[in-house]
Amino acid sequence: MERRRLKHFNRRDGLDPELLKIYRDGNGQVPDVSRLQIYHINWTKRLLAWALLVAATAATSIWLVGTVRDGAGAGENPSSVRVEIVAPKELASGEEVAYTVKYRNADRVAVSSVELTLRYPEGFTFVSAVPAPVNQYTNSWRINALAPGDGGEIKLTAKVVGPVGGLKTLAGTVNYRPQNFSSTFKDDFSKTFQITSSILNLSVNGPERAVPDRESSYEISYENTAEKPYEGVLIQVDYPPGFIFRTSEPAPKSPPASVANFSGLTGKDPNSRWYFTTLGAKAQGVIKITGGFGGATGDAAFTEQVLTAHIGLIDETGGFSLQQEQRLTTVLVRPSLQVNLIINGQSADQPVNLGDTLNYRIVYKNLGQETLEDVLIEASIDSSVVDLKTIVDKNLGTVSDNTIRWAKDVIPELAALGPLAEGTLDFSLQLVAPETIDDETRDLATVSTARVVIGAINGLSAGQEVSSGTITNSVNTALELKAEGRYFNDDNIAVGSGPLPPVVGERTSFRIYWSLGNSLHDVKEVTVSTVLAADVVWEGKFLATTGQLTYDAKERRITWTIPIITAKQTAEDVNAWFDMAVTPTQEQVGKLLLLTSETSLTANDAVTDSTVVGLKRSITSNLEDDPFGGGRGLVVEIGQ
Repeated sequence: MERRRLKHFNRRDGLDPELLKIYRDGNGQVPDVSRLQIYHINWTKRLLAWALLVAATAATSIWLVGTVRDGAGAGENPSSVRVEIVAPKELASGEEVAYTVKYRNADRVAVSSVELTLRYPEGFTFVSAVPAPVNQYTNSWRINALAPGDGGEIKLTAKVVGPVGGLKTLAGTVNYRPQNFSSTFKDDFSKTFQITSSILNLSVNGPERAVPDRESSYEISYENTAEKPYEGVLIQVDYPPGFIFRTSEPAPKSPPASVANFSGLTGKDPNSRWYFTTLGAKAQGVIKITGGFGGATGDAAFTEQVLTAHIGLIDETGGFSLQQEQRLTTVLVRPSLQVNLIINGQSADQPVNLGDTLNYRIVYKNLGQETLEDVLIEASIDSSVVDLKTIVDKNLGTVSDNTIRWAKDVIPELAALGPLAEGTLDFSLQLVAPETIDDETRDLATVSTARVVIGAINGLSAGQEVSSGTITNSVNTALELKAEGRYFNDDNIAVGSGPLPPVVGERTSFRIYWSLGNSLHDVKEVTVSTVLAADVVWEGKFLATTGQLTYDAKERRITWTIPIITAKQTAEDVNAWFDMAVTPTQEQVGKLLLLTSETSLTANDAVTDSTVVGLKRSITSNLEDDPFGGGRGLVVEIGQ
């Protein structure tokens, strides 16, 4: 029955033409659907084929990833050529240190054109390296090729200078070309290390407590712990704001001008620097500083005095590298009232000259918490060379028996001086002129002291006295220099030659006279000096009654040196002369001829141990000091 139906279905007769189109194959034939064929699928073979396809795909992916890493990725991967910097754990500033720069090809392919370049930090100085660098900057090495896993190292010796605790970073770049690549790749590397110590040691010793206007001393100990000397060592001391420097052993010494403006030094007190051109290996020493604490500007600022000492190295460019810093705190113990005496800007002893003006300043301040009443201020002037009649005092103090007094009647503020109240008294006195001093007088000085008497404290009678330090102003000898240009001497005898007034094209000679007169003390290392004008000729004729007179043709300088001039020697005892000549030119017609520059004098007072100086004006052909030939110095031209 079913077969019959299929056959009937297969018959074309009676079928819908549109339905036949659906069942026809590509050749236009209707398939035989009277038989049903069944095809069996081999699932084992199909699964095996799929497995092989997945494996092939995975292998291809792995190969592609490896190719990318070994190629373009080689320049980006920091482990392609691995560099490690090995530095000591303990690093001393200023000491030579050995570094090891290790490198290795950490990739699976060879690399070529390998070049390693270091970037040195500030304060890092190259000393040597094995192997040696290939460039003038001593920071580049050519390693060439490295097989996979191959490596090497660079032994680098350098000196690092920097503050203790400071960090330094040694960085660099390694360039290379992987095998089968034409591009060059690079890796960066760095190593940061800390400076843990210095070859320069420093310590500060001083008083834990101090009293104003009393001497205080500090000791700065220094040491070079290295086995080699170091150049350009500077010790800089920052004094407390109230400290007044007086002296030190050794004396302060500033750096040379070429490095004097390095950062941190400009404007510093020159008495706060000690510069060592070379500090020897294992060298050590002590700087003893003596001074005192002066007036205060406020309690808070002057309760604790902090002295800070620094030691460091200055290089040839003026760069300063701090090595160590030490501090010492001194507690200032002060009375309730403070008084300071200052003369000519200083609170210490200083020499003065006859005829000088002494400018006094008395500074007082109530540092306590109580009100001081009926305050009296006195200035005691013990001197035979001060004329009290010359006093200039806007506060109108009372002068009596070499003492000047100020009370509340002339300064109302002295009736009640409250806590932290302060004031200043200024006055001046004149020293007598040199010609008023007796010939037998020798050592002269002015001794000055300020004193404050407190009448009462908050209504209670006090009678307390507070005095300033004593200032002694020793008087220097009066060393008088004369420098005269002459054509005639005092007897109207010509010591010059040629026409006077000077004539164009004709030679005229002049004679210069020098003389020195001394008064109070012996003076040593006396030097008188001048320079000839450019068109003046040294005649080679000269005479000195003492010492030695010389002429330096290169500098055109005449110098007269005298080892010693004793007290009371006069110009008749100490004098010299020398001759010079000049031939005027047409351009000098109607003008004075400059013969010498200013004449300078320097000497050392053997008693006051201070420098005595003098200066005389330039000498011209006008001969102002010649009573017979003076006033005829203008150049003339014959025939006009």
